[in-house]
Amino acid sequence: MMTIAIALLLNACAGTPVRTANTAELVAEAKIPGLASSYFGEPISVPPVATLFTLSAEQEAKFLSYFNDPAHASEAPHRRIFNYLERTLWDFRYYGATRTPAETLSADEGNCLSLALLTTALARLAKVEIAYQRISDEPVFERHGSVVLVADHVRSLLFDPNFQPDTDMFVFGKPHIVIDYFPDRRRRSGGRVSEQTLKSMFYTNLAGEAMADNRNREAFWLLRAALEQDPANVGALNSLAVLHRRAGYEAIAEALYLHALDRYGDTPNLLSNYRALLLAQGRQSAVAKVDRRLALLPVRNPFNLLELGNYAYLQGRTEQALVFYRKALDQAPYLHEAYWRQALVYHSLGMPDEAEKLLLTAADTAGRARDKQLYQAKALSLREQSGQ
Repeated sequence: MMTIAIALLLNACAGTPVRTANTAELVAEAKIPGLASSYFGEPISVPPVATLFTLSAEQEAKFLSYFNDPAHASEAPHRRIFNYLERTLWDFRYYGATRTPAETLSADEGNCLSLALLTTALARLAKVEIAYQRISDEPVFERHGSVVLVADHVRSLLFDPNFQPDTDMFVFGKPHIVIDYFPDRRRRSGGRVSEQTLKSMFYTNLAGEAMADNRNREAFWLLRAALEQDPANVGALNSLAVLHRRAGYEAIAEALYLHALDRYGDTPNLLSNYRALLLAQGRQSAVAKVDRRLALLPVRNPFNLLELGNYAYLQGRTEQALVFYRKALDQAPYLHEAYWRQALVYHSLGMPDEAEKLLLTAADTAGRARDKQLYQAKALSLREQSGQ
């Protein structure tokens, strides 16, 4: 089980201003390659923007009943939202798929973006100011078969509407509550994220899930929706390039990589995917140039650590394998595969109790039913073998 963690933070620094330009103008100005192509068929319906910040009528009524209850009148409005989330999502589980607020509340699970959208829906009902931060040093990773999806980690900030600073008091920013899975004061924020960007991230995440299932047409129209919300969404541009390459449109894919790199700079994901295209085309000198650029960037992919751990385990270096698996979990505590791999090590060391605990943690952490069932079955098998 992964329980929601919500932390209080006061007087944080103000973020960077967000832009408010018309999205149609931004899309036209960006001149994004491939966005107007017909390679992926006629348009299909995508979730309406209106669903991104709304709850069902029954869910709204329950929240407002709690929020307006005289028993809670002494609590600041943003604190009431905090308390409602803590009370309602007491068994909240991390799940890699992105959900709307109504779905998140019903399922009692979701990823960090799902939690941000749900918090926004409640803040709007309570008329509480909300903002968002991107955690630049902690992206969220999810693997679907051979596809690794990388999404930005975002958290929400609920501001105290009752705060009135003294005239002689120096304040960096309004007191607020941070809503996040794993609050950690050591994290570096990547700055404020606009509501427009949050919407774009929602569609980008759904597109990644569609691509993992080879639903390319759906992925294209979701990415188009993402870029209509925020043409500077580098993750969406990266995914759009990968999608075109997978479909055989390599010239458009390269144009997209170059567009994103030229406008928004180097990122590990953009350069790694561009490198794969160049390597497949046998353009070794261009690959060497990309490698030099990649060498200057930090690597934060926990799946790389998993692979190092697997290699160490196969060589019999069990302690080193455990070190790599634990480092992977430091980066991504929701990574069920790392718990499972540790369980394999402990089983090989003749420590079935430790292995069973890790398998049960893997089952609680896994989002997909088939993974949960697999880990639960392995834990039961271990218990039977040990005669418990």
